[in-house]
Amino acid sequence: MELQKDRIWYLDWLRVAAAAAVMLLHVAAGGWGATDVNGRSWQVFNGYDSVVRWCVPVFVMISGALFLGRDIPVKKLLRGNVLRLVCAYLVWSLFYAWHSGARGVEALLYNTIVGHFHTWFIPMLLGLYLCAPLLRRIVQDRAACRYFLLLAFLFTFCLPQLGVLCGYLPDVQPLLTVKNAVHYLLQTLPKMDLVGGYLGYFVLGYCLHTEPLSRRGRIWVYALGAAGFAATILLTWAVSVQAQAPVNRFYDYFTLNVLFESLAVFVFFRQWMDRPFRVPRLLVRLSGCTFGAYLVHPLIIELFEHFGLGVLSFHVVFSVPVITLCVFALSFLIAALLRAIPVVGRYLA
Repeated sequence: MELQKDRIWYLDWLRVAAAAAVMLLHVAAGGWGATDVNGRSWQVFNGYDSVVRWCVPVFVMISGALFLGRDIPVKKLLRGNVLRLVCAYLVWSLFYAWHSGARGVEALLYNTIVGHFHTWFIPMLLGLYLCAPLLRRIVQDRAACRYFLLLAFLFTFCLPQLGVLCGYLPDVQPLLTVKNAVHYLLQTLPKMDLVGGYLGYFVLGYCLHTEPLSRRGRIWVYALGAAGFAATILLTWAVSVQAQAPVNRFYDYFTLNVLFESLAVFVFFRQWMDRPFRVPRLLVRLSGCTFGAYLVHPLIIELFEHFGLGVLSFHVVFSVPVITLCVFALSFLIAALLRAIPVVGRYLA
């Protein structure tokens, strides 16, 4: 395997770490919703789940770092990246539809179009790829790029978060007036139809990739990241105990706490992991298999549970990382085997 001299190593490390984080999230989720929120086991699941909420935003940021830095012709984008995503979505959604018990043309068609719980990532990524030629024009103008990120920060993260927090204010005057005012405001603002969704993460990844932060900037990002990790754990615990049921409101990828987590992780890898260390070829192989591993890993988790190996099979402190490690190894092995299939492997993994 020939290794490019100008390979961006930290993005390889980050891609593999994000894939592992997704798997840990889905493994921990099996116990997060099935245990008592007042028990220690649930607190462990909450801790594991909270510290990897950055996984999907970071995947999007990696895509932005790679795509927005290249001027890809639209035809090449459609015939290459878009076609690959469409094929992967249809084939894997059909497979999971059949695996889940759907039979008959109509049932298979419906479940294939709707997709499995984790294949939502593909249409989202598809939309970002289609917008990439337009976004590239924005990021080439530094002032326009910063304005775009400001709008995304305000309307995707800050204002919705304000609405969530105001929802926990007690119904007493004058707090009730503030609560109602924010509620009315958040009903009106979506009509402005400003930038939203994962576009902010997409552009942010490119900006952090091309404009490294100063030492002072990194300190601020790490401080906010630490606060974000703590807030995710504590706020989720608080609202879940209050509701006496698991509440994932502060797990949302568009909360400020998860944004700060994602920033800190991306900047950390950008600063410290831009080298292959002792395993360059293994790292490149793992990095190339992340898409396929992501697509296959729910099947591995389901098979483990089918044969009685779940997060409640032994002590939860150990079960989550041990099962995640097994899922990681098998998922990447299967992805590597699929990628070895000529032509077909390119579109399935």
